[in-house]
Amino acid sequence: MKKQDRGEYIIVAGGTGGHIIPSVVFGTWLEKEVGISKIKYYTGNRPLEQKIFSFYKKKIKPLALSGSPRGTRGIFALLRFFSMVYITGGLFFSFFFNPPRGLFLFGGYLCVPFIAVAKILGIPTVIHEQNALAGRTTRLGARFRIPICIGWPQCTFLDNTDAVFTGIPVRALRHLHVLDAWNKLVPDRPFPSGKIILVFGGSLGSSLLFDLALRLATHEDYKDCHFLVIAKEKKLFEEKKEKNMTLVEPQWDMSPLYILASAVIARGGGSTLAELLAYHIPGLIIPLSKSADGHQEQNARFFKDLGGGDLWKEEEPFCELIKRLHHILVMQKTSIGKTIESGENTLPSQRIFHTMTATHTKGDAPGEL
Repeated sequence: MKKQDRGEYIIVAGGTGGHIIPSVVFGTWLEKEVGISKIKYYTGNRPLEQKIFSFYKKKIKPLALSGSPRGTRGIFALLRFFSMVYITGGLFFSFFFNPPRGLFLFGGYLCVPFIAVAKILGIPTVIHEQNALAGRTTRLGARFRIPICIGWPQCTFLDNTDAVFTGIPVRALRHLHVLDAWNKLVPDRPFPSGKIILVFGGSLGSSLLFDLALRLATHEDYKDCHFLVIAKEKKLFEEKKEKNMTLVEPQWDMSPLYILASAVIARGGGSTLAELLAYHIPGLIIPLSKSADGHQEQNARFFKDLGGGDLWKEEEPFCELIKRLHHILVMQKTSIGKTIESGENTLPSQRIFHTMTATHTKGDAPGEL
């Protein structure tokens, strides 16, 4: 049952698609299922951030911040620090005179000013952590006693007794026939024979995964497979690819890609792994070795424990990658159509909203919707 729209909610997400896409999914759920139309999205001024929100047709309020002070050095770090202080001051005065009904923070450097202002002004706030290892922003919020929603059953660096397991909001897929899905992506090539292995490195791309796909495509065990590779620098890789490889530009609509894939080779971003689990697509995960505090490997281990697939670390021998990919390919992919119709993908959004109402609204019961 939809509630009456009684005020503005603010959703904040910055950095990569791993933070932004769950925030968009959640915001769309608020609009359609709860009947809240007054939603404002805040993000940074990176082109990638604005491109993702634009694809999903969300109006944003970009803030003049392109990263955390920890992400650079010297004068640039100092400039980012002062920009963050300036933004915090602007938010304080804006929210003091026109306080929002609540803040939903989905991670990234941009959330830090909102945490500070929320605590000073007493604005109801919830933080959602997509990784199995809490980032610095989430840990800061936890120290300020802001409710934390976690995407995995456990979250390192947090006292899990103070966190609420919600899962991660994932993108809804569209029903497509496999031929329609292929023609949407590659209209000028015939549909391949054999199993299709989707290879992608998240919203930032990954040249390492392309190199691995190239080696796998020429291996005797996988010559009958077709490798569908999302390549950020497609023109650079086009001449190197094998006959059983097809390169496509980065996509935000994952429906045709997931429908085509018999298995996926991907990095270990929390949101990506949540989508593979939600749609029962077997995955071989290659965690980014330089990810902050090793959070991608932590995500990948939870993904494996939950039956989603396996992982391979960059320092391991290539022969192990071959063996584990073989294990992934014999796993049974569940019909995506059945998963779409189950409605289970809305549960994380419901739980996040219930955390806000149960924590900050007297008299509201979590099971009210």
